[in-house]
Order: sequence, then structure tokens, then C-alpha cells
Amino acid sequence: IGHSVGAWSILQLLKNSDIRSKVHHCYLLFPTIERMNESPAGKVFTEKYKKATWYIKLFFIITWLPFLVRKWILNYYIQKWNLPDAYLDSALKFANARVLERILYMGKDQVENVYDLELDWIKQNKDILKFYYGQTDHWCPKSYYYELKEKAPEIDAEMDELGMAHAFNVRKGPEMAKLCAVWIKENRPNDTVE
Repeated sequence: IGHSVGAWSILQLLKNSDIRSKVHHCYLLFPTIERMNESPAGKVFTEKYKKATWYIKLFFIITWLPFLVRKWILNYYIQKWNLPDAYLDSALKFANARVLERILYMGKDQVENVYDLELDWIKQNKDILKFYYGQTDHWCPKSYYYELKEKAPEIDAEMDELGMAHAFNVRKGPEMAKLCAVWIKENRPNDTVE
């Protein structure tokens, strides 16, 4: 199962014949596999990246604040954005300049390098691929889904009808898990045990 740019990573891994021979099926959720820099979120990221040094400096300052002050600031934003309280521990671990710097570098690399839709490769592997696109996804807009279906109608690609967001794990992780479980059961090899 690959989510977002993880779907692109799966497509790259399948090029290794040893890996490909061991894979029965792949489920690509909100697949960020093409034109990242042209997507609405990619454009925003590119623009914000230009100001990234300010974010890094801000996080550097935050790391020097007393723990309780950092906790209060992060908790304020978690509440403001209506995120689950459980996110506070993760936010405290990752709210530092070095982590942010690496996240931004990785994002920049992905936005610059995930561009071409490898349609021929997808067609070659169509029997093991399942794509699941979101209605409101700013990393892989609905137009990418419709273009894929137009170019290759035989591809197993589905448009979300459950109101899932790209970051489904924030609020609808269990629902997505149930959906994936259904697909896995449907595509289970004949020689597996219940």
C-alpha cells in the first residue's frame, strides 16, 4: 500500500524484477505519481519553499523555548486546526529545525522529480495496480484521474466517494483501512489461508 508519493515509490520499486516477482497487488492511495510541480499543492509548496529559511529559523527558536512553552504553542495549533490530541507527542518530537530542513529538502526533491506519468509502465503492471483518487486532493487533482482513465480505461482506478482527504490518516484512517481490507480480500491469491 502506497500513499501519496509512496505510490510513485512503489511504481519505481516494481522496476526491480526481484521485487516485482514477489508482489501480488499494489494499492496506490491518493497517488502523487505525476506533475507534482503543476498540482495546486505543488505550486503552493514551491512558493513557500522560497521562504523556507524563515520557517527553519522559527523552528530553531522554538527548540530553545522551555518544553512547557513549546507544548503550549503546539497544542494551541493542534486545537485550532481541530487535529486529534494524540498528535501533540509527534509534533513535539518533530518540531525542530533539523527535521524541518530535511522535510523541506525531501519535498523539494519530490516536487522537482515526480513529473512524467509512466503510462507504459502502469499499463504493463495494470493487473496488480489499484489507484484510488480523492475528490478534493490538491496533490493529485481529479483531472489527473480523468486523464489516466481516458488514456488507459483498462486501469483499475477509482474516485473516492467517501469524502476522504489526501491526509486521510488525520481523521479517517480506520475507514481507509477497512476499504483497503476489502480490496486485499478481493485480490487475495488462491493459495492463501483465511
